Amino acid sequence: MKSLVCSICRREIDEADAHSFTIAGGGSSRIAVGLYCSTVHRDMARAIGAILDAPLGASRAVRERRERIADELLAAWRRGVGPDPDDVLFAAEWAEAAGSNLLRASDASPQPAPAEVESAA
Repeated sequence: MKSLVCSICRREIDEADAHSFTIAGGGSSRIAVGLYCSTVHRDMARAIGAILDAPLGASRAVRERRERIADELLAAWRRGVGPDPDDVLFAAEWAEAAGSNLLRASDASPQPAPAEVESAA
């Protein structure tokens, strides 16, 4: 029987104690991503995944920076240091949403400033 190991710390884990998270697969299916010895390690993986999830059309430089940040975070967490994974996940998701909002705003037609609307009335 093949032993299970945590995708973060590489420690052996029992199947009953394993944690995972799922992502969307093809159609309505979900795919389990890795196995983790704790919810903290699962959250580390989710944070790294959020960092690596570069926006569509991101430049090679952006993708490489994201990979370097993810690698450095993983190395720090494996040494027992580094930021809280929940904070990293929140920041990555916030940045993604902010970037999406900025892209949508730049595509919208220019809106007059409130002063321009008042003076036109």
